[in-house]
Amino acid sequence: MIPGLTQRSNRLVALVSVFGYGVTRRLIWVLLLWAIGVGLLTFGVSWDEGSSMVVLFGTSLPGFGTGRSRDTTVTLLLAEFFSWAWLIAIGVYVLPSVMLPLAGSYSVSATLWARLTPATPREVAVARLVRVLGPTAVLAVLGAVWAMACAAYHNLSMEALLAQAGGLPAHLFCSAGVVAVLGSYLRTDLGRTLSAFLALLLPVASFLLFVTLAFRMEGGWKPWWPYACPFVGGVGDQGPHFASIAAVGGLLLTLSVVCRTGRVHYPLRVPCEETSS
Repeated sequence: MIPGLTQRSNRLVALVSVFGYGVTRRLIWVLLLWAIGVGLLTFGVSWDEGSSMVVLFGTSLPGFGTGRSRDTTVTLLLAEFFSWAWLIAIGVYVLPSVMLPLAGSYSVSATLWARLTPATPREVAVARLVRVLGPTAVLAVLGAVWAMACAAYHNLSMEALLAQAGGLPAHLFCSAGVVAVLGSYLRTDLGRTLSAFLALLLPVASFLLFVTLAFRMEGGWKPWWPYACPFVGGVGDQGPHFASIAAVGGLLLTLSVVCRTGRVHYPLRVPCEETSS
């Protein structure tokens, strides 16, 4: 118990410490990847005015961005680097340290433990989201710093780079929302594991659907089709798409909390704010 906090706040603190356990595991690899990307790849890029080609560590890349302006070409190359970092971060951190444990928190043992506490289902749902909100915030901050460093060093527009940097946290937000909504309906460990994998693929699948239907779409909502996919820097402005998929994820996460109703009977009959017969 933490003095000065209400019973509900103390319950949330206890639940957060349990559901958030291990969320920083493997995060060091993301920080190392960020340091390498910003310190080496970003600052190793330059522009050769004579040949009008982008240069990486003194080596010209004649096939990259041919016919485009200096700003567009450099922005595309930096977006390419971030897309590779996006994939690596998904594999080494997001999937094993965020998505799979989030899906596993709906297992029978985890749910039974939660029911033996005086917390309501809604409080359990709120505490579970710490595994999503914390990593999303960290990835968003790292991406924003990367974008600002690139924009300042290469004298580029920060807007396009920030849009690219927002892809990974938006991807995580949506995928976690899918797992949070479906988690309580999955009855097997295999189903929960598959849900984590499929949820990560869903924002990318939405991009493939968008590409398939793009030529038939009309109206102002087309630029806001929700998807999050790496290596699409040359397709157009990605900011609205990433913002839309993040909004979808936020809606799903909100529903995962709002729809959790009911009260949990405290097994030891210790006085608390919510009890039920």
